[in-house]
Amino acid sequence: MNSLYDVVLKLNETLCEAAWEELGKIPVDDDGNILERFGTWPVGTNREVIWKKFDELYPGGVIKLMFPEERIWSPEKSWCDVPLLAEELLVETHYKLHKPKEAP
Repeated sequence: MNSLYDVVLKLNETLCEAAWEELGKIPVDDDGNILERFGTWPVGTNREVIWKKFDELYPGGVIKLMFPEERIWSPEKSWCDVPLLAEELLVETHYKLHKPKEAP
């Protein structure tokens, strides 16, 4: 038998997934700002601000919503878990942005 907690978690997942689908229908400009109101977010809100809220609320975060399959193909790693791949990409991107400059 499911506990009330389990039911609430599943309801939260379902609502987040439905809201994510609706967000996907909202047009954005070249800078990623929404061109129509979405929930409480006004026109001009950057979609990454909204993504952060989904990250907080949805189990697995935005990466799981963007890539609902638990595993994806990566040429370097064959089949790998989405969260692991996302973490590696973030670390690699951070390194590229912040690596020390080589001495002349």
